[in-house]
Amino acid sequence: MQVTFRVLVSLTHSDEAWGRKVVDSECALGFVLRVVAGSRSSGYDVVKKEEESEVGLGNGNGKGKMKAAEAEHGNSERTTHALDTLCLALGLLTNLVQVVDGIQDLLREF
Repeated sequence: MQVTFRVLVSLTHSDEAWGRKVVDSECALGFVLRVVAGSRSSGYDVVKKEEESEVGLGNGNGKGKMKAAEAEHGNSERTTHALDTLCLALGLLTNLVQVVDGIQDLLREF
């Protein structure tokens, strides 16, 4: 998904024709907005799981520390991936607002 966002951000940068194609697409704009809205809940889940891993994995034999480090690394990757996707989606929306006339009104309707 990130590759798609990267390509669309590049194509829509200062290019009204590509911006119009994305806006006129049947599901593209709705998908981008769902990604942005969905990032709020997925970010919360990552933070919640990270807190649980810090509290619940220690059992006194040293294995809990190893599992906690592995869980922290996995959560860190998920958080980074989620934030990268969010930034790309917001970058695409920014490009669209800058190059396509009237999209502000369309976005307010969502």
